[in-house]
Amino acid sequence: MIASRCMIAVMFLASGPLLSAAGDPKDSKASKQSPFSCVSPPALPYPPPTVPADTISPRQEDFDCFSWKEFIALNWQADPASPGNPNPTAKPAQFGMRNDTSPVVWETYKDVDDVFQTDAAPPAVWGAPLGPKKLSSYLQAGSHAWLTTQSKHFTFYEIRLNEDEFNYIVNNRLYDAAIQRTFAQSKGITLPDGSDKSASYGKVGAIEIKAAWIPLDDQRDWPRYKTSKALVTDPSSKKQQEVVVGLVGLHIIHKTQFAQQFAWATFEHVDNAPSIADLEHPESLKKRYTYYNPKCDPASDPYKCEPNHNPNPSGHDPTPPVSTAPIQVVRENPIATKSSNNIVALNQQVWATIAAQNPKSVFLNYQLVNVQWPTDNHALTGPTRIPLTEGNPAPTPGHVTNTTLETYFQTTLSCLDCHSNASVSSHAGPGAPTRAVLDFALNPNGKMILKPQPPASTQPFATDYSFVFERAVTGPAPK
Repeated sequence: MIASRCMIAVMFLASGPLLSAAGDPKDSKASKQSPFSCVSPPALPYPPPTVPADTISPRQEDFDCFSWKEFIALNWQADPASPGNPNPTAKPAQFGMRNDTSPVVWETYKDVDDVFQTDAAPPAVWGAPLGPKKLSSYLQAGSHAWLTTQSKHFTFYEIRLNEDEFNYIVNNRLYDAAIQRTFAQSKGITLPDGSDKSASYGKVGAIEIKAAWIPLDDQRDWPRYKTSKALVTDPSSKKQQEVVVGLVGLHIIHKTQFAQQFAWATFEHVDNAPSIADLEHPESLKKRYTYYNPKCDPASDPYKCEPNHNPNPSGHDPTPPVSTAPIQVVRENPIATKSSNNIVALNQQVWATIAAQNPKSVFLNYQLVNVQWPTDNHALTGPTRIPLTEGNPAPTPGHVTNTTLETYFQTTLSCLDCHSNASVSSHAGPGAPTRAVLDFALNPNGKMILKPQPPASTQPFATDYSFVFERAVTGPAPK
């Protein structure tokens, strides 16, 4: 049943010029020597694709392919009349049109702040008119550190939830912290996975999107980015203004039948930063990166050009004004080229597919970085406490991170290290359990690590690997 669902959308695998990591036409010997094996390769079909409900089989190769299928479907032009769905008239040749600021599918998902409101009020129904994109969050999860570009702009973050997850939260009133706590203790929070047993919420499974954006002052940069218009709040002055922003990082986490601990896919813009391996060949470095200066001068740089220097090592919420000094970002985990996880080759294959339909697509500038998934696929039942099982995640080593979203712990932590500790809100009034606080420390090498947590029997109830539930507050008492 799962296989037939995933095969439906595959119409063809277009041929075309392979592309380099910078999105330029290039004959890639690595791709030809290491052909990527997908049971169902990513493609640009017509009619437009819907988001796949699951991978075809629990293999790394197919989770990699599945993630690119998600990326394509989620970044299709959205249907203005049906949030969460693709525009039925949009053709493959329109995928990633330059300077197009209209919403893509995932941008019509519910903003997390519209679901968990400050007064615990029920959110507006799915399909209600969308307001403007608002970007004010600038601190990375866990580290509470900010990330500034070489142009001295802050990176801003947003989180969105798909209709399946939205329905689960609203139907069970989990946007109210007190109700959430009782529900977690009695039934257990178990997000839908798209199976028949969870079909009352939808047939895709719960999806959360976390995106990283930067303001784009120079219009000459717009054609290389997926762009949107957003109301951006300056962290120091708190002034808000509408600007054009460019997408630099994207997490897609998706609960499926083959991934009860979620499939954790992460994508980045190819201009973000060089890798450690790139630094060994200075002659091949790009002249310009968003987060790296090849000509950084330690004498004038406040961080002495130290790669991935954490500007907020205390981990406490910073007090404005916040430094706008650029961070010298370097990718510490190379993009995989293993035979069982050849993401470099897969990226080339997908870029060729996109280029055959739209050779100027902005999505030729985005690459899959990696995908984490559970090899011990363990379904949760009933009330559970943190830490949850990580499901023996693959790939190994398992540091699946994004340079724009986990800049400061790329080689020490990964998705499930943190999300297995996601717990109920601590804002349920007197007597509510204290939410587990993820305490971080620096190891002898100066890298961020997670401190040991208390025994599970003393821990709060879990929220199925999702931190969004901690945003809930208690609503007013019934009259």
